[in-house]
Amino acid sequence: FIYEINDFSEKFFFPSKIMNFGKKKTVKQKMQFMSKNYQKNIVFVDDNLDKYSSANGNVKKINKIKNGYKIEAEVNTNGLVVFNQIYLPYWKLYVNGKKTNIIKVNHNLMGFLVNEGNKLIEFKYERELLREKIKRILL
Repeated sequence: FIYEINDFSEKFFFPSKIMNFGKKKTVKQKMQFMSKNYQKNIVFVDDNLDKYSSANGNVKKINKIKNGYKIEAEVNTNGLVVFNQIYLPYWKLYVNGKKTNIIKVNHNLMGFLVNEGNKLIEFKYERELLREKIKRILL
């Protein structure tokens, strides 16, 4: 089961501010802060990401596809963008056809770094079934 938000306009967003609490605050303190500032601030899990800023732009189109989402966006500034979906290791990200790293933000959502320009962003849920794994190993 994949947690899903039906309002696609909330699925993909450019955060207004990025926060990095690091290890100074407890998970409880971070979650209290996030509940008051939901979708306005992003809290990184990785302390090395404080040098990044929020990207700026607008979403032109979001399509739900068989195993994920296809998003057309115009990005005006380099930085972080957030996909409002629970992070699982089976999610894969492609920006203009190139595989891109997913950054875990707010403890359970997915973010990624993007350069300015028109972008085709695809989030695909790619979980290999057990029978496919066995077939691949045996062949």
